[in-house]
Amino acid sequence: NGDGVGSLKPVQLLERGALQQIKGLAIATELPSHIPQRMASRAQNLLEQAQLKAQVQPRRARGVGPGAGVFLTAEYEHICTGFGAVGKLGLPAEEVAAIATQELLAFHDNGAPVDAHLADQLLLPAALAFAPSQYRAVEISSHLITNAWVIEQFGLAKIAIDKSTHLVTVTPSEASLRTAPHSSDLYP
Repeated sequence: NGDGVGSLKPVQLLERGALQQIKGLAIATELPSHIPQRMASRAQNLLEQAQLKAQVQPRRARGVGPGAGVFLTAEYEHICTGFGAVGKLGLPAEEVAAIATQELLAFHDNGAPVDAHLADQLLLPAALAFAPSQYRAVEISSHLITNAWVIEQFGLAKIAIDKSTHLVTVTPSEASLRTAPHSSDLYP
């Protein structure tokens, strides 16, 4: 109807599709150039050991203080997801890269298209969509369960969570679609 409620498209993410590419950035501010290079090399090597092609670029940037981190994106046919790790004093550059890479590999090996963080974030847009949504999550987190409960308390949708298959089904409430005020009623 153009007012938000019921105008969003439903989410259908049951399969993520084939892996298209993995890209990454290893970045450091106010640190020697070998730091981002070590992070990029470690991430690249771990991904190659898992038979995954990747391009991880080392970069240096100016900043207000020293810092380092790795961010990796995995682009699949139907979804794109990202994983990152931030360095801290005493944590070797290689370990920073390993943290982000291990998260990506765990997601890749699971096969589900929606990571644990996105699973609970999709609930509200799915509840406001014009048709039911379904997606498969890597895991069913307590955040997901709590957010589903809150959305149901507002009467926006019925949410079914299958803990064995990790399938989330969100059926928008007909009442919330019918009773949504038109913007002209709210703002004369």
